Amino acid sequence: MIDQNSDVTFSHLKIILEDMPQIQEHIKEAHVGEEVREKTSESAFADIYNRRFPIASKADEVMSKIDVALKIYDVPSTIFETQKIAYSSAEPDYLLESQKKLPLTKTTLTKTAEKYLYNNAFKLRPATLSKAAVKLVKHASSRGEEVSTETLKYAGLVQANLTEASNWIEARSYKTKDSTHAKAYTKLANVVSNLGKGTSRDQLIKIANTLENLDSLSGLDVHYHKNLPDSISTIFNTKLAMAPSVEMAGKDIGLEKLLAIDPYVYGDILGSDVVEEITENGELDSQKLIEVFETLPSDMKTLLVEKLSL
Repeated sequence: MIDQNSDVTFSHLKIILEDMPQIQEHIKEAHVGEEVREKTSESAFADIYNRRFPIASKADEVMSKIDVALKIYDVPSTIFETQKIAYSSAEPDYLLESQKKLPLTKTTLTKTAEKYLYNNAFKLRPATLSKAAVKLVKHASSRGEEVSTETLKYAGLVQANLTEASNWIEARSYKTKDSTHAKAYTKLANVVSNLGKGTSRDQLIKIANTLENLDSLSGLDVHYHKNLPDSISTIFNTKLAMAPSVEMAGKDIGLEKLLAIDPYVYGDILGSDVVEEITENGELDSQKLIEVFETLPSDMKTLLVEKLSL
């Protein structure tokens, strides 16, 4: 049950105002929060038992007190009227969004979706596979299911053996017939070999994207899924889940769990402003997410853990 003291980020209030903008002039600035609730007399609440709705015991008592308050302050009932809008049925979500293929519904088993995806993997670009894998991780999380190591790999959620990655990139320099491409591979291999163990997931994904572009230019991408690992598999080349985690409410929450949650869910809990702080081009950025979540107040961390059942 949400009131102004528990809606500390005003995310629910914003939704109400979008639906009923006419009540905005009736909203007054006030101090809110659990501390305010504790200091307020019981008689000042419509819901005395739960100390909610300043002006849950039984609902009829709550509504009667709210009705009395509306009459006292002469608030017209018409401001609570909403306009009914007809919405068309939502289009299904697709694993391959750009192609409108492999529809994904709430009843779709994660294993079934994975099977369909990887049966068609040889037809897809690594970047397309990666986007589908991220979507699969989120889908599995919502169903309380696990994904395969293959899906974690394409979602960029396994650790990278940088030495092995560098060797595979260097090997490409000997296979390409273009000296310019060969030099580019060698340079990229040197960059990867000099990366530290603390290199972020997002940096590794950028390297994988660079490698994919180079493979496409050199024509070596025709060997993907045959005798050459694609760009994602070259970089994210182990079966070990990513180690980074964030301490929240006395728990170490794995990065893979946090990245599986839709950024707008975080916005609903912490306020819409947080979405821009933790995303890049609409997708969750692991480094930004870690930086923001590590600096959250303890009560906010506890709220996240409780709301998301982490």
